[in-house]
Amino acid sequence: MKDKLYEHGFVHISDRVTTDSVIMYGEMFGDLLRVRKHSLKDDTRLQLVNQNEMFGSTDVNWHNDCSYEKSEYHGTALAYLHSDEPTYTEFIDCNAAYDALSANDKEYLQGVVCHYAPSDEYASCISEKQLKIIKKANVHRNLIMDHPITKKKSLYLSYETLRSSNKKIDKHKLLEHCKNFSFRHYWKENDIIVWDNRRMMHRRPAFNGRREMLRVNFRYV
Repeated sequence: MKDKLYEHGFVHISDRVTTDSVIMYGEMFGDLLRVRKHSLKDDTRLQLVNQNEMFGSTDVNWHNDCSYEKSEYHGTALAYLHSDEPTYTEFIDCNAAYDALSANDKEYLQGVVCHYAPSDEYASCISEKQLKIIKKANVHRNLIMDHPITKKKSLYLSYETLRSSNKKIDKHKLLEHCKNFSFRHYWKENDIIVWDNRRMMHRRPAFNGRREMLRVNFRYV
């Protein structure tokens, strides 16, 4: 299963969703990270994502998880519990997006370093103490990154949280290029998906009613 994640950046698992199964699959790929907010009381590695927690029921724009965190968030496992209406999460394969760039664009973007910080909607998901830590960390990342395992080059755009860059870029035009390599995962019962956070950018549309997911984040060992 690890090889599939390294090759495709995305793994779809069909299994009964429980807190134990989400933990088990997350641990297959790396060390699970503990979170300060929106975690389950009995296990701070697990986050509940629903209409009342995390981002609520609003649209969540294109991003990489925790781009503004100093720590390395290499991947995410997300499991479906319930939704009152059909729902999906959309992904962009930023390896493919990088490969499709022109030679001139690759050369120019190779030197771009971006600053990331939470948007207003992200701030609601973060404790006041953590916001101070994020501001102090002042996180910058290369727009073109080498994967820590495969060593393949990929774009790391995190469109929603990108605040500035050392060289001029048109992030809107770059996102439109990346959208050519997007796909949607439509959620159904017993779904658990795992994606590479260094390779995949993702988003989700707004929804109505109740929608519940379980999430863990991991770091490659």
